[in-house]
Amino acid sequence: MSPELIFATAIAGAAFLGGLLWARKRGPKTRNVAHKGRRDAPTPANLRYTCAGCAGQFTHSRRTLSAREKGAKSFYCNACHTRSLTVPKPKPWQLVPGAKKHKKAEQKAEQKADKKAPR
Repeated sequence: MSPELIFATAIAGAAFLGGLLWARKRGPKTRNVAHKGRRDAPTPANLRYTCAGCAGQFTHSRRTLSAREKGAKSFYCNACHTRSLTVPKPKPWQLVPGAKKHKKAEQKAEQKADKKAPR
């Protein structure tokens, strides 16, 4: 074997190994963004879910996948999730029909009504 052939084989082998290492470093192309670096975490069978608020089909995001890991059964799209954060939560007496507010709240409401009433 000539020295040129040995040298060319060594260069080709080094290039091949470098290409393998580079491809391995890039990792697989997946849409599963929540588990990057954690290969042992379970992933959903389907990357799409139905929003519990608007019934639209959406792709899982980091937020929904982390909610799934915590045990959530229903998921909301970003628009419905944001809307739920900006809408004020109802008071306990607003949830039960016919329930009355606390006495202090009733007194404050009456005082405001008395101030606004024309004389």
